Amino acid sequence: MPTFSPPPLPKRLRWDNPVGLQLDQFLSETEGKRERMLERLAAAGWPCIGHGYFSDVFLTPCGQYVVRVSPPDEGYEAYLRFLQGSLSSNPYTPKIFYHVPLIDTTRGYSSNNNRGHVTVVERLEPFSPALRPVVDRLRKVVVTSEADMSTLADDADLLALAKALNHRGSRIYLDLKEDNMMRRGDRLVVTDPFYGRDYLQRPKR
Repeated sequence: MPTFSPPPLPKRLRWDNPVGLQLDQFLSETEGKRERMLERLAAAGWPCIGHGYFSDVFLTPCGQYVVRVSPPDEGYEAYLRFLQGSLSSNPYTPKIFYHVPLIDTTRGYSSNNNRGHVTVVERLEPFSPALRPVVDRLRKVVVTSEADMSTLADDADLLALAKALNHRGSRIYLDLKEDNMMRRGDRLVVTDPFYGRDYLQRPKR
């Protein structure tokens, strides 16, 4: 059986800002290890305001941004590449200010790499049920295939997002549930639409 080779790592994105400089210092102190980075953020008093299935989210001291610390995740890496590329200015996606890979030494599940991530993202607001019509339009195209892309022709940004989601790669699966969506004012923001094949092999925490 051929060995799987992970696609290129999302590029590093440094930030000459007090938040970015502080994270650079923490990374140096922790040798870029995910488990130690989690401990360092907590020790510095950055509140953990939640976590996804496998990621921890901290609020920055200024309150304007959040820091996502995540383990190896093919799905999140795939989305990061879109956020740094074709979707970098798409209003339906979160704004990324900082990204550096982490070393992850977690055991207990199989993964094709040991690179986690620390990412600084704009602080968003919780998903609103008022945005469900937009979500339904997106899902009909990329999940149920009940409609073709032409149904999104009136919204170029939503169309661009749908096309990106449909070109995610064979190892990446869609996860367009409301838990993976937030908002910026009255605008839908899709925060974490993918999971990878490696995700299926992890234990729940």
